[in-house]
Amino acid sequence: KLIMSVVIVLLLLGGGYKIFDVWSNSSFNVGETKDIEFQEINKGEYSPIIERKELLIDDSDKWSMLWARMFPSTPNIPNVDFNVSEIVVIFQGEKGSGGYSLEIKKISSENNKIKIFIDEYEPSEECMTIQVLTQPYHIIEMPKTDKGVEFVYNKQVREC
Repeated sequence: KLIMSVVIVLLLLGGGYKIFDVWSNSSFNVGETKDIEFQEINKGEYSPIIERKELLIDDSDKWSMLWARMFPSTPNIPNVDFNVSEIVVIFQGEKGSGGYSLEIKKISSENNKIKIFIDEYEPSEECMTIQVLTQPYHIIEMPKTDKGVEFVYNKQVREC
């Protein structure tokens, strides 16, 4: 009973404690997270992609097709080894003015899931913005994973 009480208390507390599972003779980490490093490939405000979407690209054919569509006048596609990496692309969708942007800020591995944290910005109503259609996007390279991916958005209003 004492061992079960200690296990239950540790489970409730969480916080990355290593716990021994008496039933299966194995151990696991409760609430363990690990930051994942990534590299920015490109970020901008103008794109031919007008839909709001997230893409995970895991092969060179899809990468070449996307690059050719987004950057037809830039034939030198960044080299990516898809044996160890994959590409994440976030599109904010078409906006009616300037002042919008997004940025992948952090990627973490939490249990059996990868979380991609994105800061999404929009101008406040008081801002004077350029009246042009924009399509903000961010492209990064990260280590290849077989875990499920969750996109976590943090919407922010920029004051002028």
